[in-house]
Amino acid sequence: MTDSKDRIVLAYSGSATTSAAIRGLADVHAADVVTLTLDLGAGGELQEIHERALTIGAMRAHVIDVREEFADSYLLPSLQAGALDGSAATLAALARPLVAKKLVEIARIERAVAVAHGGAPDSGLDTLLHALAPDMRVISGAFTPRPDLVPAAAARKHPPAGPDNGADVEITFDHDVPVTINGVPMSLTELIDSLTVIATQHGISSTDDFAGSPALVVLQAAFNARVREATTCVVRLKLQHGATTAAPVPSSELAASRS
Repeated sequence: MTDSKDRIVLAYSGSATTSAAIRGLADVHAADVVTLTLDLGAGGELQEIHERALTIGAMRAHVIDVREEFADSYLLPSLQAGALDGSAATLAALARPLVAKKLVEIARIERAVAVAHGGAPDSGLDTLLHALAPDMRVISGAFTPRPDLVPAAAARKHPPAGPDNGADVEITFDHDVPVTINGVPMSLTELIDSLTVIATQHGISSTDDFAGSPALVVLQAAFNARVREATTCVVRLKLQHGATTAAPVPSSELAASRS
């Protein structure tokens, strides 16, 4: 019976490697495999990934939206520190503590004996998992993909290139947190989504791992240009031909606009 088997929770991206791991873990460890997919803002087809995991043989497939937590607790501090470049490597490193945290949480809920991931040995994910759950077994390492398991991933569609007359954007900061675009109040996740559309249209490209990376490039430029000592600061940006220029709006101009 299924309930008599041990359970392993697998960090599942939908890739060929992690799809191979579903069957590999089940066969090698004689265990039921439960998958965990986190929506960090990658822009992928999460329902398709969920169904793929179950089709391949996962006992259960969890898909959790952590975009708000990732933005507020991980992206924002990095932006404030001037440490975010929007690259795939930087974003992957930033996401690992959250991945480890959620893997352990789901493993506790599922009463699993182990968690598994396909990360590289030097990724640091094993160390994070051992720190969070010293009693939990961690299974790491690559699994050989099998072509019959997963179809080729669909390429992300980008808007067709056209004349680029540039876009003027104003971002308002309140106590070092971006709160509006062009005067429209937004949460950080909404702000990233909106900026992604604008940035992509003007040649600022995305990594394969995080659909919002164009917005992060623009946001980091805005953070770097802000007036740190001001409670409220407005930064004016120009986006054109894949480049971003940013400058704080002078306080005299802000005062005039409010009068």
